Amino acid sequence: MSATTEPLMLVHQESQRAAELPPVAIAAQRAGVRSPGLLLSWDHAHRDAVADLAANAGLLDPLLADPGAVAYGRATFGPWKKDMARWVGRAAPSTATEWDRTVEQALRAQRRLDVARLIVPGVELHGGQFPELRDAVAAARRAFQTRPDDDPPWLLRLCVRDEWLKKTTLRDRLLDELADLPEAIGVALHVRWARDDVFAERASVEPLAAAVGDLADDDREVFLLKAGVLGWLATAWGASGFSAGLSQKSWLDHTREIKIPGRRGRRPTEWYFEPQLLATFRRSEHNRLRAQAGYQPCDCRFCRRRAAGGAWRNLARQHDLFTLASLADRVQASTLAARRRRVRAIVRQAEQDWQALVPAAGLSGRGQHLKTWLVLL
Repeated sequence: MSATTEPLMLVHQESQRAAELPPVAIAAQRAGVRSPGLLLSWDHAHRDAVADLAANAGLLDPLLADPGAVAYGRATFGPWKKDMARWVGRAAPSTATEWDRTVEQALRAQRRLDVARLIVPGVELHGGQFPELRDAVAAARRAFQTRPDDDPPWLLRLCVRDEWLKKTTLRDRLLDELADLPEAIGVALHVRWARDDVFAERASVEPLAAAVGDLADDDREVFLLKAGVLGWLATAWGASGFSAGLSQKSWLDHTREIKIPGRRGRRPTEWYFEPQLLATFRRSEHNRLRAQAGYQPCDCRFCRRRAAGGAWRNLARQHDLFTLASLADRVQASTLAARRRRVRAIVRQAEQDWQALVPAAGLSGRGQHLKTWLVLL
């Protein structure tokens, strides 16, 4: 399989702070890094916000638009009562007629935006929901038969709980159903994990590698949505691209409820992605790491502004996206084998840097995620 020539990373639109996304592309251009694309999202924004960001995407290219899979039944958005997309405002489709109407409306809205890929909407699948999976595949197949000749490539939006990957019988059934799609339809895979700490867990990462690899071996384009650095890793297994946004959950979507007593009214935790270590650390931990010999400070425009007194949290998030785009650019290659070698080299170097920096900074953690990744590369 050949590696995609498109930018591998897409910045994912969320409900707020959309204006913070286009500057990431400007920073990439000035640094000589391939600009990330933009993934609009009707799940996370009202329809006017989606249109506004599409019109002001700046250097973010290519443009894709996620029709969603989890926000059905919401006619309006936020206290402003802004209208959501028509198909999002209704209940999730359950009959062939409802599926056809949902798919038709979502595709029509994407065609108006002149996207580089068309994404067929889906629904969130829990373990064992075989009828819903079959319905989604059948709806995509019917719509594809009547597509215009000038359509861009298609992707099926597949949102699954992690048991669909971790249980071999479910994963096999999932891949069997996807094999019934026309060969030209790829997959936009969105995994909702049961926990927020699966990066180092081989029992979670290995099934993802197997699913991505099987789809890629079938010559299907695979994009991982809300996947962050794990999506970047998946490019070594055959993923064509991945998305990440400004929030932590857009780097790893999970269903775990986190409740901290007495947290109400306190400032949210400030995080910082360390590309040298391929992991995210708290601000206090970042300050301890940067004091160590061998630490490589980031010189992106966002870190320079942060050092000059800019808002730490917002600029750190933009830094996160910029550095992830830089990592994606570093592994661009003409073949999958070459891309995998580049990913492996970066992960191996990160493991060495972890051993040199993290213990010296007095921080806990053994970099187990890097050890797990190397086994799977």
